[in-house]
Amino acid sequence: MPRLRLETTAISETYQAGIIQQAFDWIAENASQTHTITIEAEPRPESLRAAVRGGRAYVYKGKLYGEFLQACIEQVSKQRPERPLTGDIYGLMEVIVTKPKSTKRRRPGGDIDNLVKGVQDALTQAKVYEDDDNLVSISAHKRWARSGEPAGVRVILGVLS
Repeated sequence: MPRLRLETTAISETYQAGIIQQAFDWIAENASQTHTITIEAEPRPESLRAAVRGGRAYVYKGKLYGEFLQACIEQVSKQRPERPLTGDIYGLMEVIVTKPKSTKRRRPGGDIDNLVKGVQDALTQAKVYEDDDNLVSISAHKRWARSGEPAGVRVILGVLS
């Protein structure tokens, strides 16, 4: 019986950045309408906490996530399009995280879906698109910030006809 052999290949940061830039460029060139948003705030994954008080259960969001969500809402509200995007919307997000002074990790921690949750909530609350149901595809990538680069999230949304 043949054995399945899995191989992993380390992709250089430069190559990875090139792939992300190509994806941004593709959306910009092929969409009938595009909108780019830049959020400058340290990305934090959505974190839910649970507590029981007086026999009742409560679920609340963590403090750092709450601060990130608030920063996202404020910044996205200032950068939203004049009219909400409509139609089939494709999105790409690049999550840029400050690298700690001491870490052995090759990439930032946190589930990617939890890192982009705050951004998606802000896009919805700021009415960047008419209905979040219109968002048919989203691709997200996380990486360490380069020297001198601010932490944050870069988003491009494109309406494809």
